[in-house]
Amino acid sequence: ASRLRQWIFRQDLVARNRRAQVHFDSDRGAVAIRPGLSGAHVTDEEQLFLAHALAGGFERLLVRFKADRIAVETLEFLARGAFASNLERRQCETATLNGKGGCSTPHHASGEERRNLLFEPATFQLGLHASDFQQAVQASYADVSGDHFEHALYAFLHRRRGGRG
Repeated sequence: ASRLRQWIFRQDLVARNRRAQVHFDSDRGAVAIRPGLSGAHVTDEEQLFLAHALAGGFERLLVRFKADRIAVETLEFLARGAFASNLERRQCETATLNGKGGCSTPHHASGEERRNLLFEPATFQLGLHASDFQQAVQASYADVSGDHFEHALYAFLHRRRGGRG
């Protein structure tokens, strides 16, 4: 049963890499969707996943956190957070596959570690399937309070604009 689960997991990874991928250019602060390894064009459905991910992130800010203004860099913050969450998930999956156990929570890095992931080039080396990007944006701060989100956003903005920590 264990070998079968590993085989299914690996096949899923191969399939995900063949579909369109969302990439983040950390130098430009830009999100882009490109064809996957299959070379097929980006479908309308995949573009919608990206649009819904970004809209969902802003909706959460405006409605759940009762934000009355949003910094332009918030889009970049949400995108970087999605890629950081994806990297953490991949690290957990790799540890599980290698028999080293998994992670108890989907987002195991916190505080300084998490802020560093938002700026590490390795965080953005791999693309995400559009639906995974949508899920990662929605899950990045799903269980945090408005104060925690605001603190994380301000820490990001401070560092992004040239401050430390």
